[in-house]
Amino acid sequence: MDHSMMGHDMTSHAGHQMGHDMTGHDECSMQMVFNWDYENLCVVFRWWRITSFPTLLVSFVLVFAMTASYEMLRDYTRNWERKVQTSLQNRTRDRAPTEDERGFVFLSQSQQIKRAVLYAGQVFVSFFLMLVFMTYNGYLIIATVLGAGFGFYMFGGDRMSAVKSMACH
Repeated sequence: MDHSMMGHDMTSHAGHQMGHDMTGHDECSMQMVFNWDYENLCVVFRWWRITSFPTLLVSFVLVFAMTASYEMLRDYTRNWERKVQTSLQNRTRDRAPTEDERGFVFLSQSQQIKRAVLYAGQVFVSFFLMLVFMTYNGYLIIATVLGAGFGFYMFGGDRMSAVKSMACH
């Protein structure tokens, strides 16, 4: 499919210009290549529209903060899991073990639910940030990368870990 003319004053079959809806308002700009354009750039939702440099700055800060908070959520989850694991291991030393033959410690139902909710939150935020990244907008890509670096520095940079990637999942 040729995307070279996508969103550039093409007329649709109904005689309306693409890029404008039935009321004459501008629609979201959708770039499929790396770009620095920010006019009519919708970020994930139609209502999150960047129309000017000030709205670009607000969006930059929001994406930066969201990415840093993703790292904060990951760090919170790691710390909570360590705390629960230590607590369960200390409890099993004092009474009958709740470990299987491979040394796995079993969680209570409420701990399993909290762990699943934390994991689902991480998946949601990471996929949301992937969609932001897929605007192919250089400014939002920079906000994502800088937010990840800042978040990692603030919430995970003082401990060594084999996994340091911000992946979609």
